[in-house]
This record gives sequence, C-alpha cells and structure tokens, in this order.
Amino acid sequence: MKSTANDLQQNPPQLLQRLFTGLALALGLTATVSTGALKAEVLTTDPSDHLLVGTVDNYLPCSDEASNNYEGLSIDVWRRVAETINRPYTIVSLPTFSQAVDAAAFGSVDLIASCHKITPERLELVEFSVPYTRDSLGMLSRNNNSLQIGIGTQLLEDTIIKTSLITLLVISGLSALGVASLEKNFDGMSGFSGKRSARFTKAWIMLLLGSGVDKLLHQNQRAHALIVLASGIRILFLSILVGTTAALIFEDRKPMDANNISKTYLNKILSEGVAVNAGTKMHDWLLNQVEVHNLDQASHSGIVATERKGALSEALDSRLANHILSDVSVLTQVLQNVDDPDNYWISLEMPNKTPQAFIFGANLDPKTKQSINIALSRLNYEGDTARLEASWQKTSSTSSTQ
Repeated sequence: MKSTANDLQQNPPQLLQRLFTGLALALGLTATVSTGALKAEVLTTDPSDHLLVGTVDNYLPCSDEASNNYEGLSIDVWRRVAETINRPYTIVSLPTFSQAVDAAAFGSVDLIASCHKITPERLELVEFSVPYTRDSLGMLSRNNNSLQIGIGTQLLEDTIIKTSLITLLVISGLSALGVASLEKNFDGMSGFSGKRSARFTKAWIMLLLGSGVDKLLHQNQRAHALIVLASGIRILFLSILVGTTAALIFEDRKPMDANNISKTYLNKILSEGVAVNAGTKMHDWLLNQVEVHNLDQASHSGIVATERKGALSEALDSRLANHILSDVSVLTQVLQNVDDPDNYWISLEMPNKTPQAFIFGANLDPKTKQSINIALSRLNYEGDTARLEASWQKTSSTSSTQ
C-alpha cells in the first residue's frame, strides 16, 4: 500500500478517512476472532502461524457464509492452498468488496479469499496473489415489449430485407404482366373473372405468395416457363428474407458491448431500476458511467445497491429493479434461481474477462506470499482450479432444479 507524508499533504481528508476505516475494521475483526463470534470459521486454535482470512459474504458462486459455514469457489481454492502450505487459519466475513480491500490494505487481515478483480486502482492499495479465475461484468435484464419494437424497427431498416421485398414485388408483378399477355388476360381460365385489373391483381398475389399458382397453368407453354422461373426466384429471395430476419433476431439477443453504451440507453435502464452489489467494481463502474454521461443526480435513484443475501433476485422478483449488474458468473446463478428464468436474458456484457485473485494483507510476510502463489500456480497448472469452477457451475445448475 502506498502511504507517504506527501499523500497526506495532497489529499488529507481521503487518507484520514481510509485510516479511520482501517482502524474500525481492525477493531471489528479482532473482536470477531477473540470472542469466537459467529461468522468465523476456525481451522485450529494453534496460535502459531495462524492466518486471519477475510471473505466477502453473499456473493455466490464466489464466496458466502451461512450459519457459520463458508462456501464458494474462492473458499474451496483457499482450503486447497491452506492444506498445501500447512497453515492454520480463521475465516471472517466482510460485507463488501471495497471493505475487504481496506481490511487488507491496513493489515486487519492476512489474506482476502474472494473473487477480487485485479484493477489498477486496487493495485495502488494492495498486493494480489496469482490469479485463479477470470470473470466479466454483465447485466441481466427482464424481457419487455421494447425488444419486439426494437427488432421490428431493425427489420424495416435493414437494406437486405428491403431489397428482397422490393425485388419480390417487382418480379411477381412483371411475371403477372407476362402471363396476362401470353394468356390473353386470363380469359377462360378457372377462377379468373371480373375486371381485367382484378384478374391481374389476383395473379400477382398468387405469384407473390406462391399460393394457387397451379390455377395460372393454362395453354401457353411460355407462360408455364415464366411461372416456373418466377417461382424459383421467389424461393431464392424468400430464403434470403428468412435467413436475414433470423440473423437479426439472434443478433438482437446477443449482449451489448458494455464499452459502447449510450447516454440514452443508460437513462433507460436507470429509469427501470438497476440492482448491484454495493462496494463492488460493478457498482463503481455504474457510478462512473453516470458521471461520464453527465446524468443528473436524480438518476442515482435508479441504482439499487444491495448487501443482503438474495437481495438481487428479490429486486427482480419484486420489480424494484428490471436489471441486475454483476459478474457474469453471479448473473448465471441468479438466472437459475429467479421465477420464470425464460423471462430474463444477459443484455449487456464486457467483452474482456478480468483476472481475479486473493489479496495479501499488508503485514503478511514475503515467504508466506510466495508459498501461497506457488500453491495457487500448481492448482492452476494441474487444472484443479478449473475443475473447482466447473463444479460450482454444476452445483448452481443442480440447485436450481431442486
């Protein structure tokens, strides 16, 4: 952590605030361990080489605490590491990712075992271990009528679709004119009666839709050839229409690049409510987008910052929010546990995946850091971390069906 007299002179209020935060965390965590209160998992009571490990609560599949039982990918990885380096430890819960960073920065804990993204801002405060997983920012959204309106507009504006429709109209119209000329305006043909214009329109519609074309087959062989040619062209352009329409629909269901959101889009989702875990990089990212796009202070009311377990899913189910911003792995689990999952989709995603790692406490000795990094590297190299991650994905999927 970078802390100098010059820092204090440049930004004394911020530094003092962090110092007070660190002191509060240190006192709080000390009380938790010394009293043996809930939310602490103790591997052994041997005080020698004992490590105090912090983890962020309510963030499955990464980390979670329930009835003094800790679980999640980060917890499983840490237990493997602790077993390898043969170090006793105590796990304590922290409510948010930002508080966990502060706890490590001020030496209140020896290690943070949660899915902390390695970012430049955090590297100015703390030291990370070897990464053991990657994840990206995403947004889970409720389906609404704007999707159908949006795709309809896209279909009408697409050049290929417009060209294909016009070509079909022109080809079928010209073919109807040709058949009318060769068959003497459909005189004597079954089903064709009334005015000349009415007979021509009927033939045009038949050729355009491909329905009842057999009634156009009469005596003239050249008319037969023209009908066959028009039908072939119709099939070709219908195939183009269907393919293009399907491509546009599936493309519309792909997540939008989070780097390309507009002020209009941001205003829209905030007006519909966006739930996000407080103190996470996703929360920071959303607040930064509000600032970058110069939105007024009222837009902050659309941000529902949560800490309580299950609050993200509840925000969706209660319609307090129509969107959830989180790691894609977290969104996947939320999607598996909400009512009517078919009514939601991943609408926004960051294209890049950011490495995630443990955080070393400020007072952790270099030898222990090295042993933890070596153990993590071995788990990565031998595929154990990948298998643990896959098992948590499978666990989430299984639990949603029970």
